[in-house]
Amino acid sequence: MRLVSLLAVGAFALGLDAYVTAGLLPEVAGDLGASIAATGQMVTAFTLAYALASPLLAALSSAGSERRQRRALLAALAVFALANAGSALAPSLGALLATRAVAGAGAGLYLALAAAAAAALVGPERRGRALALLMGGMSSGTVIGVPVGVLVAEHTGWRATLWMVAALGAAALAGLAGWLPHLRSGAATAPGPGARGTGPEACYTGGRGAATERQPVAERQCMTERQRLSVRQRLSVLADRRVAAVVGVSFLAAVASLGLYTYLAPLMASPAMGGVEGITPYLWAWGVGGVLGSVLVGQWVDRVRRPHVLVTGIMALLVVALVALRPAAGLSPLVALAPLAVWGAVGWALQVPQQHGLLAARGARDGATAVALNESALYLGSAVGSGLGGLAFGLGWDASVLPWCAAGFALAGLLVHVAWGRRGPLYAGTPAEEAPAGEATPTEARSGERPTGEARVGTAASGTDPAKATVTAAGSDGRCSTGT
Repeated sequence: MRLVSLLAVGAFALGLDAYVTAGLLPEVAGDLGASIAATGQMVTAFTLAYALASPLLAALSSAGSERRQRRALLAALAVFALANAGSALAPSLGALLATRAVAGAGAGLYLALAAAAAAALVGPERRGRALALLMGGMSSGTVIGVPVGVLVAEHTGWRATLWMVAALGAAALAGLAGWLPHLRSGAATAPGPGARGTGPEACYTGGRGAATERQPVAERQCMTERQRLSVRQRLSVLADRRVAAVVGVSFLAAVASLGLYTYLAPLMASPAMGGVEGITPYLWAWGVGGVLGSVLVGQWVDRVRRPHVLVTGIMALLVVALVALRPAAGLSPLVALAPLAVWGAVGWALQVPQQHGLLAARGARDGATAVALNESALYLGSAVGSGLGGLAFGLGWDASVLPWCAAGFALAGLLVHVAWGRRGPLYAGTPAEEAPAGEATPTEARSGERPTGEARVGTAASGTDPAKATVTAAGSDGRCSTGT
């Protein structure tokens, strides 16, 4: 788990960077001579780039060898660190917005690939804990890193905070560059004569039982077709209805949880909530609950045979916590600390079984793309929730009704999960890539689906002219093998 801890350091920097900029707006606006409204667009630039770029970048970067996926993860973290350094040096608001967008794209790609890497670095029985450690790093960056970053900005300026984020990213990059092995993609090793296999080692000619020899021309054809099909396969994740169900639940949960969190200060200041002036204890209750929830849920994911039930319980607790928030505050603002802590715990804990289910369903080959899509849903859900909250204020609603509105979105997410969760193998315990070569994966066995579009290079019988080797479509995993 040491390598997963290094991945979590990078996630800590991401969690810090994603939320600390909101607390730096006055300092940035004063330094660059811009308005608060204009400066606030640096948050929008980061989140939109994160949400929109990460699925496509993850699909393209994960379509390749283990070496390529490792390089993509390190490159994403390097881009993130360099973009934060560029933000710290930005001479104008335009330059700052550009570097924030680049940082968001790097952050989104890194977290998606880091989740896939964390799952690949441990056995299936420890996968939940690995993902929990990664998400715990991100939640800790929000809960612990943001107050520290704001404190640093108050004493040394906002640029120092961004330099701190860049330094954390660089430290994680140095550790991962030295210790992270090539990430397995689920491909099998090179086959023997006449056997089916994957990768460039599987490009042979010759029939069953005959001596085989490598054909460079055919191998290049095989690799070209394999890469083309691999990219297409990963982009098809975006249209997978089973993945869409999980992503939809994450989106609705983010609208409820992260959207409401944006207005926690005016919410607790409402007379119906006790008219709280000092918001800090309530922020800590939500944040500490989030850290504990995201870390502790990993053991439950590994132990529970039916993660679908675990997600159902998490979503149900989120609904209860949001509904109970106003009545609890009506008794005493201090009583509201309990539902706040539960809200933070389940809000952050949800993403561990969600990512686990996506990786189990799609496997290492395109699991990173599914995770990136899920992370995009979180940021889009946060933006939508914040926008709806602002609309409610514009209509003159009291802030105390927002928890009930948020509970409605959480309930909708629970209903979607219950309705769709049992239709597909998204919460299986065994990843798709762990099936033996040539056999249906657990996902495929339950759904009745088998891959289509496999790139094959070979000949029908031994002795066939190697120059006539052709590329044919026979499976979706992009594997190249001999004909028989």
